[in-house]
Amino acid sequence: MSNYEAPLDFVRKSIGEKVLIRLRNKVNIRGELVAYDDHLNMMIKDASLKRESNTEEKHLIYLRGDMILLVGKD
Repeated sequence: MSNYEAPLDFVRKSIGEKVLIRLRNKVNIRGELVAYDDHLNMMIKDASLKRESNTEEKHLIYLRGDMILLVGKD
């Protein structure tokens, strides 16, 4: 397990890996983290968006950081 000294270290070390993201509107997103910034805006590749019982696939998406509640490794 990696050591993290700051919260953004977790995100930085997750670039190129699969992540799980939960949004404020209860949408769950799984995909590969491509990039992020200090506001936690993120680019996710090969994303799977799950809303209730509906799942949607997207090649590349941009997420606004203020919509993100949780980021975890998949």
